[in-house]
Amino acid sequence: MPVAFGAAALAETHALEQMVASDPKKAIAEGKRRLAAAEAAGDKHARLEALRLLAMAHDNLDDNPGLRDAAKAGLALALELDDKAAQAELMTAQAMSVFNEGRMQDSVRMHDRAIAHAQAHGLERELA
Repeated sequence: MPVAFGAAALAETHALEQMVASDPKKAIAEGKRRLAAAEAAGDKHARLEALRLLAMAHDNLDDNPGLRDAAKAGLALALELDDKAAQAELMTAQAMSVFNEGRMQDSVRMHDRAIAHAQAHGLERELA
């Protein structure tokens, strides 16, 4: 079972969200630090968490290029690691990036796909 389904992962998600809410610029710096450390260690799970943090922070700051890049890399890794919750979150992040680009119809389709994914896997938090 992927880590994302456990209570520890939910606590980590809350910690990431709080970090972004309190200081998104600091969260980006922390995300970049974590990403570099995870890449150096070859730790794919830590890399995914760093990319999730970066996607959240870039979204908070309306930095669409940063959001787009973090969401794309994060989703690819979430798929590789079979982390269903992270997949739903990052699918939504990609849809937001597309929305920010003014591609409304594409964004709606992508959001619908993220919702269907969350429903199929019983991811109530991600549906909210």
